[in-house]
Amino acid sequence: MNWVKINLRPRVLKIEENNPETYYFVWNLDPRDQVAALDFFLKKKRGYSGTNYHPAIQMKDEISLDTSSYGIRKLPIGKA
Repeated sequence: MNWVKINLRPRVLKIEENNPETYYFVWNLDPRDQVAALDFFLKKKRGYSGTNYHPAIQMKDEISLDTSSYGIRKLPIGKA
């Protein structure tokens, strides 16, 4: 298992290093910080392959912290 730091918290937990399907967001925030929600953004840069254009993609996942300041969420990884 490997941890990847993202601005100290939350973090990405990698169960299997080379298998994105085993990656999770994990957080445990101090309730005194009064954070209402977490917004995760997954981005893919635009690119070209020969004469094909691949547009940039951005996906947002919002997690409400109304009931708990800690949790875990599987990264939404699609298959190509």
